[in-house]
Amino acid sequence: MDHTELTRRYVEIGMGVAVTVSQEFDPSYGDQNVIGVVGLSHLFPPVAIGVATVSGRHLSRGAREFIEALQMPAENAQVQPEISC
Repeated sequence: MDHTELTRRYVEIGMGVAVTVSQEFDPSYGDQNVIGVVGLSHLFPPVAIGVATVSGRHLSRGAREFIEALQMPAENAQVQPEISC
């Protein structure tokens, strides 16, 4: 069980509340009738997300290309078709 599932389970069984990212309680999980969500965007600033690397350490070609793709402006990004497993 990952931290998301653990947090959801604790809330579901009444062991507390959780202040967490909104994606953790996405309605697509199918439990919107079990867990209530109160928006807190008026209290917390938007979350900044970045990529962490070790300074001076060599990155693989794939890692460099991934970072470059993330730095590309959205209008220039090429969306690849989703791969089914």
